[in-house]
Amino acid sequence: MNTNQTFQEMKHLFKVARERFPHSKLFVTKILISDQLEVRNSKEAENIKRLNENMSKIQGVTVLDTGIAKEVVFHRDGIHWSPRSANLILCDWLQQMDNEKQVFPKEGKVSKRI
Repeated sequence: MNTNQTFQEMKHLFKVARERFPHSKLFVTKILISDQLEVRNSKEAENIKRLNENMSKIQGVTVLDTGIAKEVVFHRDGIHWSPRSANLILCDWLQQMDNEKQVFPKEGKVSKRI
């Protein structure tokens, strides 16, 4: 599957989500690219960059872009995050969504500790 097909499927997924959950706020996260993939100028890195660019063009969807990218540690394959990094990323995303002030009710906020 090429990047364009992936993007078209993603757009369709958000269209279905908007139809099924019309009062929801939709979020998508940018995909982090490891230095290892960047240095190799790999096809994977180019595809991820293109997908990230296209995601920002989907109307009605908020794109989360983690500010902790430099803290993220990837496994040797340059694709998968370490468990600690996955936790940091998740907490960062939750914080960004919490900052939207429409995601979580005032009472019963989601704990950021995992």
